[in-house]
Amino acid sequence: MKKKLLTAAILTVAAIALVVVTVLTTIAYLTSSSAVSNTFTVGNVGIKMYESNVDDNGKKIADTDLHGTMKDSDGNNYHLMPGKTYDKDPTIYVDASSDSSYLFVKVRNNISSIEYGNFVHADNTVSAQDSTKPTIEKQMIANGWVKYLETATGTVYLYTDGNGKALPVGGTNTDMEIDVFSTFSIDEHADISLYGGAKVTLTAFAIQTAGFVDNTETAADEAVDAAWAAIVETYPYEGGAAVNNP
Repeated sequence: MKKKLLTAAILTVAAIALVVVTVLTTIAYLTSSSAVSNTFTVGNVGIKMYESNVDDNGKKIADTDLHGTMKDSDGNNYHLMPGKTYDKDPTIYVDASSDSSYLFVKVRNNISSIEYGNFVHADNTVSAQDSTKPTIEKQMIANGWVKYLETATGTVYLYTDGNGKALPVGGTNTDMEIDVFSTFSIDEHADISLYGGAKVTLTAFAIQTAGFVDNTETAADEAVDAAWAAIVETYPYEGGAAVNNP
């Protein structure tokens, strides 16, 4: 899995900053909500999220150095045009030293309603599906992500084996690259002037599997629920709770 680079395009109607704010989060089970070192008494978890740089047309620029040319927390900016497809390839990198962990990503997609395949026309019909222009969510599902939870701050997806079963990452002593999605397409009938400043925001979470797995019949579901609850306990706003200083 090595989809690395992302891009944007010039538009004549309205400039929309479509930024993947990749909050690259390293967390440990039952830690405080402040940032912590990657080394814990209960395990070692390390992830980062990057996307490839894009040119003025929204097409990815070949990168030769992961940390030198790929975008991280600020993501790329995109100028949108109806009917166009843009490269955007957020990729989660799991450190070789990381312990086995559940992987979640939260997506807040402010352009979902104008994506090709989602757009609702004036006669209430939805734009036809096109396998060459899959929505962000369809790409994620194809990459093994399953919708886990809707929150006030976005949709949480769980990384799985493609059959709905949580697929832990890490614990292999090798670096891993996990694809999220690689493109987005704007419907040709969309009024993009209504979407100035819209964003696609992603937040990745990894939390060790140790301590969450048991031998009960519903262990997988209970383990995942407990893992996500521990993340929310560490970062309450991820469950939709209000915060004074976001």
